[in-house]
Amino acid sequence: MQSRLLLAVAVLIALPIRALVSPCDIPTVMPTETRANIGDVLLFDGAQPRGQCSFEFKTSTPSVIAVDGYEKIPSGFRVFVHALAPGDGILVVHGFLPGATEYSHTAATIHVDGSTPCAPGAYGLKLQPLYTASVNAPIRIDAEVSGTFNRGLLWFVNGMAVAEGPSLTYTPPGAGVYAIALVGDSSFCGRFEVRTTLNVVAETPRLRSVRRR
Repeated sequence: MQSRLLLAVAVLIALPIRALVSPCDIPTVMPTETRANIGDVLLFDGAQPRGQCSFEFKTSTPSVIAVDGYEKIPSGFRVFVHALAPGDGILVVHGFLPGATEYSHTAATIHVDGSTPCAPGAYGLKLQPLYTASVNAPIRIDAEVSGTFNRGLLWFVNGMAVAEGPSLTYTPPGAGVYAIALVGDSSFCGRFEVRTTLNVVAETPRLRSVRRR
C-alpha cells in the first residue's frame, strides 16, 4: 500500500505544472488596426477568454492614446480608447498565465491623424431663420448637422424638450409664434445650440359655394 502511495506521489510530481491547472487564452480585440482623429473615442470588442488568465488593457504610448475604461458586454468585453495626439497608438493586453508567467502583447494599433475635429466649421448646427405652419398640421424641420454629437441632439419648443435627433416633426396646437431650439452635445467639442422661429397661422377657412336664385 505504501509503495502504491509513493508511486502516485512520484507521478504527480512528474506531471508538468501546466497539466495541473486550467488552460486559458490570451484575450484579443477587434479591430486590430484602425484610424482615428484627435478626440475620438474608439470601441474595441473581444470575446471572453477561456480559463482563468488574468488580463488588463493599457497603452505603451500614453502621449498618443489613453485607455478610458473597460466593461463587460453580453458577447465578452469592451475597451474604450481615447485618441489624444497625432501618432501611432499601441493598445496592449497584459496579464499572467497559469504558473505566474507574465505576458504582454500588442492588441491593436491606432493611427491618430493630426487634424482636430473641433476646428472651425467641423462642428455645427444650421436651421432656416423662419418656418411657417398651420394649426394642427404637422411640420417637419430638418437640421444641417456637422460633426458627431455623441451625447445627443435635443429639440425644444418654447423651452420644452419635445424630440431627439436631426429632425423634428411637430404639430402646433394653436396659432402664434413658437420658439424652436436645437441643442447638440459632443463630449469632444462641447455644446452647440441653434434657434429659429415657427410662425403658425390659423387654418384657412373653406370657401362655401352660394346658390343664386
